[in-house]
Amino acid sequence: MQPLFEASGWALPKNIAQQAVKNDKKKNKPAPDSTTEADQLQADLAKLNDQAVKPSKKAQKKNNKKRALEDQEKVEKTAENMKKKPKKTNDTAQNNNNNKKAEQKKKLQALLKKKNPETNKKEQQQQPKETKPVAKQISDEGLTPLQRKMKEKLSGARFRWLNEQLYTTPGKQSFSLFQQKPELFDEYHEGFRHQVESWPVNPVDVVIEQLKTLPKNTVIADLGCGDAMIAQTLKKQKVLSFDLIAKNELVTACDISKLPLEANSIDVAVFSLSLMGTNYLDFLKEAHRVLKVGGELKIAEVVSRFSDLDQFITLLEGLGYDFMDKDDDNKMFVMLYFTKRPNYEEDLDQEMLAGLTKTQIRSLKKGAGITQSNSKLQKKSQTLLKPCLYKKR
Repeated sequence: MQPLFEASGWALPKNIAQQAVKNDKKKNKPAPDSTTEADQLQADLAKLNDQAVKPSKKAQKKNNKKRALEDQEKVEKTAENMKKKPKKTNDTAQNNNNNKKAEQKKKLQALLKKKNPETNKKEQQQQPKETKPVAKQISDEGLTPLQRKMKEKLSGARFRWLNEQLYTTPGKQSFSLFQQKPELFDEYHEGFRHQVESWPVNPVDVVIEQLKTLPKNTVIADLGCGDAMIAQTLKKQKVLSFDLIAKNELVTACDISKLPLEANSIDVAVFSLSLMGTNYLDFLKEAHRVLKVGGELKIAEVVSRFSDLDQFITLLEGLGYDFMDKDDDNKMFVMLYFTKRPNYEEDLDQEMLAGLTKTQIRSLKKGAGITQSNSKLQKKSQTLLKPCLYKKR
């Protein structure tokens, strides 16, 4: 056998024993399939993934505890709701029972009132009459000093304009104005109260003190009453309050020249700072109509309005009043007192002028100078009692 290569100093023996080839009795196993190995690898990977995704036993225990607590809370809430529901039904049942009892009491009270009318009258007399608030004052909270000044200026200007309307227009026109816009009446009286606050004495207080001394059930007509302070103060006397707007339930809204009263039905008539309007003479004539013979007329007016006080008194005497007294001690206003005299002259005229027509009677009286025309009286009255106009400050 020839060697494959030669190396110096190294050689194989010449005679190499040939080894006999052994025949393995073991059967050759077939090669493992690549597909089965891949499947096994995938299964192993899946197990590893499952182990990574699945929480540990401790985590599972915690989750189980949380779920158990949540379930307990749900059960407790449902139990509470179930307990509350019957309570509501019980409350409604109790309310129904209470309502039934109240209705039964009302029915019994109504039956008792029908049986005992005298006790019912006593109860009504004992119950105090509810009166509406005298005036609603607008609060200035939240306004800055500048806003307050602006508001005062606006309200002052508004008051001056309303005051001028009342004094320079007939009462009929003022009545229609306030009926259309009742809020103007409130604005006017709010400004008027601010004006009176600066006076040392309010004439209404003087009149109230005088009227307190009158006998019980004396009938008093407060003409141009405003807030009806006389009616609110006097309880013994019967006070009838009239103005352009019914400020509260004590006041009757009307034109003062057309009072809803019968003739000769009033003991005392009061004009407290209320002879307004160009036709204030009609107000005095209407007061004369409703006054009883010998009834008293009280007038309180601002001093500056009178151009000639004596002539004004003479004017009222021509309307059928007898002058009694005056009080001019106060610097701001004057108090005048009159009574209604008996109309003896009219009775004599009716006997003397019987059978004559109205036009003949008028012409005879005018020729004799007994009476003056209404237009002349109105002009004279406007010169004697000037409008009370406030100056801008």
